[in-house]
Amino acid sequence: MPDPSARDDLLLSLQSSLRNACQTFGPKSRQYTDIVTLITEHMSKTRKGSQQEINDLISRMSEVGIRGDDR
Repeated sequence: MPDPSARDDLLLSLQSSLRNACQTFGPKSRQYTDIVTLITEHMSKTRKGSQQEINDLISRMSEVGIRGDDR
């Protein structure tokens, strides 16, 4: 099972990125909606408890330019 603090850190990073995307590009922007998708995937995968799925999500974050330390 994934480390709870890693899940929390990822969610905090996504939350910060979402807030920044909303303020910078607006809630209807592709950047914002992409992050919403990532958060939805994260929440779904966290419920499943798969570390590999969380690692895959972190890789997807990198692909769209979100670093894990964007808090």
